[in-house]
Amino acid sequence: MQKTIVAYKGFDKDMSCKSFRYEVGKTYKHDGDLKMCYSGFHACEAPFGVLSYYPMGAGNQYALVELFDVSDEKEGDTKRVAKLITIKASLSIPALIKAQVEWTIKSADKKNIATGNSGHAAATGNSGHAA
Repeated sequence: MQKTIVAYKGFDKDMSCKSFRYEVGKTYKHDGDLKMCYSGFHACEAPFGVLSYYPMGAGNQYALVELFDVSDEKEGDTKRVAKLITIKASLSIPALIKAQVEWTIKSADKKNIATGNSGHAAATGNSGHAA
């Protein structure tokens, strides 16, 4: 298990998830085994990952969280499960978008951009350059 990761969580309009109500600034502990989608506290490493579970609209809420004692278990997206969760801050839609842009830039493997057998690069204009 990892120690701590920063992640993003979605909620219903009353800050609840699966009938459990959360509050900003509080830490919650799960007793028992962790199982993706079944037990433990869930959040996504990618900010927009939460939109698969809590789409924009209908009053859904979003938050920046910290997960502690994170399981190594992963699904096809960036969803993670942990023993402890701290709800750090509520996020507006613009803040969630900004977080996604920052996460994407940080997560990009800059060594492999436009290289290899399928690499593509394009540039136009009088001073366009591509390598």
